[in-house]
Amino acid sequence: MQTARGTLTAGAVIVATNGYTGSELPEFKSRLVPIGSSIIATEELTENQIKSLMPTGRVYGNTARVFHYYRPSTDGRRMLFGGRVGRLAPQKSRYAYEHLRREMVKVFPLLNKSKITHCWSGLIAYTKDTFPHLGCHNGIWYAAGYCGTGVSRSTWFGHKLALKVLDDPDGKTAFDDLSYLPFAFRWAAPLGVVMFETWYRIQDAISR
Repeated sequence: MQTARGTLTAGAVIVATNGYTGSELPEFKSRLVPIGSSIIATEELTENQIKSLMPTGRVYGNTARVFHYYRPSTDGRRMLFGGRVGRLAPQKSRYAYEHLRREMVKVFPLLNKSKITHCWSGLIAYTKDTFPHLGCHNGIWYAAGYCGTGVSRSTWFGHKLALKVLDDPDGKTAFDDLSYLPFAFRWAAPLGVVMFETWYRIQDAISR
């Protein structure tokens, strides 16, 4: 491969950019729709507060169409609460995370007076069939499209993909033969995400 900084030679190339797949890789970008995901963290809480809110210290998620997930921080001092990004304010603004605080208080009313000290966001990626995919396309190995399950699946996929590159039979997975289709109107994806998410929020509100 020729680049502005010189020539690159490799025995194998792996693409693992998921929600950050750009126009440099059009064949992969057309198969992925990036969706923003955000997390907020409360101020430090007391040990008793954490235990009363999350006695087992496990990770939980709800069953709504617009998904939320939450757990204590690793040091057991803060509550972490995540979900979709805010749509009505710039992502660098604290107002883009206000909706997460409101949802957090619905789940944990005792956190009503707790301050939010940290917030951040990033991109996940969805595929047309809502399944993750891995394999080889035009000589390029790939693993992507975890649809919000990348924390657990990407590690496993990375291991399996490495075995595939080494031609190790243990690299075989149940995801190998899935059709990896592009989105017909990928250019309209950002608008489509907002429309579908709004519709899902309405359905969640009606079904409560």
